[in-house]
Amino acid sequence: MNRLLVPKQGSSDLECEDAIEVRPSLDADDAVDTALCAAVADGASESMLASRWARSLVSEAADVGFLYPEIFDERRPLAAELVRRAVEPWDDRIKEYSARREADGRPLQWYEQPGLEKGAYATLVAVRVQPPPAVFPDEAESVAQGGAWTYTAVALGDSCLFHVSGDEATSFPLTRSAEFGLNPQLLGSRNHDVDLIADRLSYDRGQLRAGDELLLVTDALAAWFLRGCENQSRPWLELQAATAEGQSTFAAWIRERRESGSMRNDDVALVQIVAGDEGSGEADGRDAE
Repeated sequence: MNRLLVPKQGSSDLECEDAIEVRPSLDADDAVDTALCAAVADGASESMLASRWARSLVSEAADVGFLYPEIFDERRPLAAELVRRAVEPWDDRIKEYSARREADGRPLQWYEQPGLEKGAYATLVAVRVQPPPAVFPDEAESVAQGGAWTYTAVALGDSCLFHVSGDEATSFPLTRSAEFGLNPQLLGSRNHDVDLIADRLSYDRGQLRAGDELLLVTDALAAWFLRGCENQSRPWLELQAATAEGQSTFAAWIRERRESGSMRNDDVALVQIVAGDEGSGEADGRDAE
């Protein structure tokens, strides 16, 4: 599972406001035969502590998806769990942040208070990948279903999941490059309205064939990818080549796309999951961060 983060041009890794989390934790090119959950978030730059909120959001979403699939599969239970795990502890995390700033001799300034009171915001896309069910010769239904990895994806905002299968790619939740930049939905660190969050969540489900890829990406890379699809240039092939050697090659490729004007200068996050050969019962993990 490739996990790749590239900050904006001119920003450091510590300033990156995109975040990635995967459960269970995987090393480079690990093959897995159990369920896994990956999440990507894009912290809104105009909100204070956006990177902290994005990291918290992906951590909790990945945990829920990996440990509690019955919650992950339903809008309201998932929204309630995200509020419980990420939103409700936010005030305590702000207090800890303020105390650390005070201890470091950098107390919060009066002009920072409105931003803290407003809260932080981020988009989110997460996917749970499920291995094939056990096949029992005496159970015809199980045999009929055996062999196919399945996935369930959830999203809020313009971070996207692409499912690449052969010479085709499908996109979720956005499907056209023109949809980017139109004030995406955001999940706020002070939003306790479970019903409102549940109403804004989108779901997608599918099956994976051998060699299929799932790509979780934040908006700048997602917009580039969709423009390529619209131009019938099969952008996944270029992306596969760019990620083959890991972080440094990918970062150089991102820089070239920015300099050419084909990609907006924004933080980039990518998770890449590849389905293994039929009958292997495995998904391929390629991990670099």
